[in-house]
Formats: sequence, C-alpha cells, structure tokens
Amino acid sequence: MVLISLTKTSLRDVESIIKLERFMSTTCPLHKNSAGKYRTTSGRKQMLTYEMAHRPHHIGVKKSWLTWHSQNLETFRQRQPIVIAQDEIIRRF
Repeated sequence: MVLISLTKTSLRDVESIIKLERFMSTTCPLHKNSAGKYRTTSGRKQMLTYEMAHRPHHIGVKKSWLTWHSQNLETFRQRQPIVIAQDEIIRRF
C-alpha cells in the first residue's frame, strides 16, 4: 500500500511541475502562400511571361494546359519522348 500511495503522489507532483499546455504551440493556417509570386519591375521594364503570371495555387490547373495543347505542333511529335521524360522529372521534383 505504501508503494502505491508514493507512486500516485509522485505522479501528481510531476503533473503539477510540468504543464502540458506550455509545450503546445498553434498558429492559424496560411492558405495561399506568397512564395513563388512574380511581380513586375518598377516602370515595367521587364514584363512577366504567360507562365510567370499564374499564381502558385493555379499551377496545377492552368499551366498544365500548356503541355497538353503543345501536342498538335510538328516539332512536338519529333521530340515527344524527350518532352514526356522532362515533364515527369519536373513533376517529381
């Protein structure tokens, strides 16, 4: 009995010393990051390209059409295996 009562009191002491809420830190989630956004230079000396104008959260939706619609070009048929391999490498990294 004495051993059990010592164990219970020692656990209570540990819980009172260590407050678990002190070690928990939370922040609000950030949805649309500002990383990867291009901006025009002052005076618009260097304009954005069509691909650079898309926001990061639209990359998977809008920029994929650039790859799919290039299949009707004559040079694409000649370089098709190389382009597909390059696209696969880019998507994996």
